[in-house]
Amino acid sequence: MEYVLILSKKFEKEFERLDNSIKNEAWKKIERLKNNPENTGKHLRHLNLWELKIRMYRVFYFIDKSQIRILLLSVKHKDETDKYVRGLSLDEIKQLLNGVS
Repeated sequence: MEYVLILSKKFEKEFERLDNSIKNEAWKKIERLKNNPENTGKHLRHLNLWELKIRMYRVFYFIDKSQIRILLLSVKHKDETDKYVRGLSLDEIKQLLNGVS
């Protein structure tokens, strides 16, 4: 079963700022999430959040199994990941999921 990728506006903005070589590498890994999101990335204990490593960057995503979709939340430099994960709330994830049709 193939998951649908949903890009949050925040993810789109941050992704656009990346260097083209990193974008290309990242997108190849992101595409692999569609077929096997749980074995491609690393599960974080916080809010059922997942992380995908791309060089010095991390892509954060949420797997919505009930709707068979993956919400790409953000892409951060590895030095910013702790701050991002600590600041993320379940309500924010729910709002992002509800805002997507």
